[in-house]
Amino acid sequence: MTHHLTPRERQILSYVIESYWDSGVPVGSQTLAQRNDISLSSATLRNVMSDLEQQGYLYAPHKSAGRLPTEEGLRFFVRHIMEIQDMTGDEKERITQQIRTVDRAGSLDEKLKQVSSTLSHLSQCAGIISAPQVNETVDNIKFVPLSDFRLLMVLMFQDGRIENRILETTTTIDMNILQQAENFINHQTQGQTLSAIFSGIQERFRQDQSSLDALTQDLIAKGLEIIHTKNRRKQLIVRGAANLINDRTIEKDLGHMRQLLISLENHENLSMLMEAAVQARGIQIFIGAENPLFAHSESAMVISPYTNSQGIILGTIGVIGPTALNYSKVIPMINYTARFLSQVFN
Repeated sequence: MTHHLTPRERQILSYVIESYWDSGVPVGSQTLAQRNDISLSSATLRNVMSDLEQQGYLYAPHKSAGRLPTEEGLRFFVRHIMEIQDMTGDEKERITQQIRTVDRAGSLDEKLKQVSSTLSHLSQCAGIISAPQVNETVDNIKFVPLSDFRLLMVLMFQDGRIENRILETTTTIDMNILQQAENFINHQTQGQTLSAIFSGIQERFRQDQSSLDALTQDLIAKGLEIIHTKNRRKQLIVRGAANLINDRTIEKDLGHMRQLLISLENHENLSMLMEAAVQARGIQIFIGAENPLFAHSESAMVISPYTNSQGIILGTIGVIGPTALNYSKVIPMINYTARFLSQVFN
């Protein structure tokens, strides 16, 4: 698709998108002609909108209806036309007050939930935030049999914390195998973090298939997979997902939004997407099918890294909403909230 639009086409595309943000309904040429800042006739507007439709930037949901922006039209607008709006003093004050409330909250988890809820409330989207990576150094791991096919994996951390995970096996638990697995994993992992253990053991198995029998390898791999997945899920907080199901989505296709809600349950995919934003070190915008997570849900995500007071990146924060969300308002909101978060981690 060409990105060469005339100044008039760019202007009309902007007007259609901005009008849709305000009204939530398809935009017709007569509606645009009534704007004070447009001096074009309905017929001219209709011709330009028809051209934009042929180029793939607009579409008509019904024959007699006005036009809506396509995903391609939204991407072009966001990347080539859009001007970021300044936040109002009231919006800044609301975020400031909420962050002060967050600072008085008890645990880190409570603080992050409050930040995510604040962003969700202000944007009317789902607020998402990834928690800072915690350096969870493991001191020791033990396997405790519970029955013939169930056992407890006990993790002891150097800070004194203990976590348990129940594992199911397909064969009767052999005490010799348990001891072998315990000896191997403790020899490999003592004094390392959970993420280092997970990647290190996987690499060891790839390099040396003969060091342990298949049952022992399976036991270790299963235990580490459960630990790794549960800890990744703890690091991601989603608030306000109900905002994704509103009057507009009900009018369109609720099935698309259900698909997104299912995707949000799979924190693994969302975590990977948010980690990519950390690598990019700037605000990232994913609109519709350009990311597989939103391919069938007509949704978008805007995310940005946040830092501590020393400027070290700790995680990502942002929102998920419909593809036609008001990016020019949401982007400064996320930037402002991300800057304020550094005060929480001073």
